[in-house]
Amino acid sequence: MTRHFVPYALPLLFCMVAACDRGEPARNIVASEPAAPTADQASNAPPEGNRSIMRPSVVPEAEPAPPPPKPIHAVVAFGYSTTRLDDAARSQLDALAKTPEVAGGGAIILRGSTDSHGSDERNRVVSARRARMVADYLAEQGVARDRMTIVALGEDRPVAPNANLDGSDDPQGRSRNRRVDITVEPVILNPDKAPVGAAAPAADQAERPGAEGEGPPQRR
Repeated sequence: MTRHFVPYALPLLFCMVAACDRGEPARNIVASEPAAPTADQASNAPPEGNRSIMRPSVVPEAEPAPPPPKPIHAVVAFGYSTTRLDDAARSQLDALAKTPEVAGGGAIILRGSTDSHGSDERNRVVSARRARMVADYLAEQGVARDRMTIVALGEDRPVAPNANLDGSDDPQGRSRNRRVDITVEPVILNPDKAPVGAAAPAADQAERPGAEGEGPPQRR
């Protein structure tokens, strides 16, 4: 039996062969490339190297340390030719004894002074007696004696001239020099140790109350 070739069957054969070779479609699908960000999105994007979406922790500013406490000062005046406390001086010491600084327990330095009348030696004795008079009165108000240090300066530390420029006497200046300077040192609080008060300066001639010898009262 003679078989005749049909011309239009050749294209159909090629289509069948191509379909057999194609097989199942590929399973690995590559996602399409993302679109470029817009101008607004690019301006709001974080800089390179700082892509974290976590907000940085906010650290509060440290409060400044309080200034260190300062010593307090007072001046007790004395009249001419006396080592006794008058009513004004006692009232002043009463108020001083009630202050928080004195109640805090810091060291107390009492520096006695005189004017320039009399010899240096006698003036030093008088200045010590004036300072001790203040110490005795503060002790009566409950201030511990071991907190107080007496410094006898005599006429060495005047705060005003004892004489005018023409050499005449200056009563007002002399009255300012007859005094006891009181310094109450602050107590420094140390969390690891007991409160500590500042010590008396070593440069001055310091004596504890009752340590200096009695001297006869001098007319000033």
